[in-house]
Amino acid sequence: MSQKISQSPQLDSNGLRQALRIAGGCTLGFAISKLMNWPNGIFFTVYPMLLLGLVPTLNKSVVRQFFASAAFSAFVVLVLQGLFSHLPVLMVLIVFACFCILFYQMSSGSGFLFGALGAVSLSIQLHFA
Repeated sequence: MSQKISQSPQLDSNGLRQALRIAGGCTLGFAISKLMNWPNGIFFTVYPMLLLGLVPTLNKSVVRQFFASAAFSAFVVLVLQGLFSHLPVLMVLIVFACFCILFYQMSSGSGFLFGALGAVSLSIQLHFA
């Protein structure tokens, strides 16, 4: 009977650099939000974590998807939640449809970042609303 010896996984130099880049981006974002006394510091840590963890380089497509996801989430929270929050069943159906759109975008490939950032920001903003 042989026993299996388990080793803890080790980070290679690239993985360590990426982990430090993500931690540094989150720390910098949170420090800036606290120094400027801005509310909702979570957005200054979550967005850098997602962007630095998912995207190797920043380009126009990434920036477009970032702003599109922010606009989509703001529209849903400001307009749809503002109009239909007093109708809970309809609001649940609208939110379900919005998340279906975001998950479809995540699975389509080209809109992955839009879907991922939109799903995270929409869930956070709906809970705040």
